[in-house]
Amino acid sequence: MNMNREELEKKYGQVWDTQELQKDFKVHSFLAPHITCTRKSDNRKGIMMFQHMPRFYFNFIGEDGLTDDNRELKRKIDAGEKVTIREVLGIKNDNDLKEWTKDFIKRNGLEGL
Repeated sequence: MNMNREELEKKYGQVWDTQELQKDFKVHSFLAPHITCTRKSDNRKGIMMFQHMPRFYFNFIGEDGLTDDNRELKRKIDAGEKVTIREVLGIKNDNDLKEWTKDFIKRNGLEGL
């Protein structure tokens, strides 16, 4: 894996180095490439991935199996609020839309059409 911080943020969202992790989380155990932890701000237990070099932690998933973005999306749907297809697909900006479209075309063998 060994991505830089920018690549990890693009793929997974928020990323923590070791100091940031210690500030925001209490770590319970390590079993590479995962840790179990509790987020201090809301006492939410979950798991997170990490890479060794450079050491970064990312992709926090709460014990309910949801990322924060997915938890908010579920809340909106459960409350009957309007959600967009962009929200459902995790598309946050035009660049994400371009990347998603390119990936969709490739996955479905639609190149050259």
